[in-house]
Amino acid sequence: AERSIPTIMTIANRTMMLHSAIHWPAVSDACLWPMAVQHAVFLHNHIPNEDTGITPHDNFTRSR
Repeated sequence: AERSIPTIMTIANRTMMLHSAIHWPAVSDACLWPMAVQHAVFLHNHIPNEDTGITPHDNFTRSR
């Protein structure tokens, strides 16, 4: 969990918030930060590992 926090914050800040600021500056706002973090967590949990092909969600729920 400790290792995932900087990854999530980087995805939310650099990727999502900067992307919205560049493409939609009129509507980009810091109030979107919680939504960006929530979406980054969802992506992190549902994108498979390149080596194993297993997602963190599958690993946690033991569904694979």
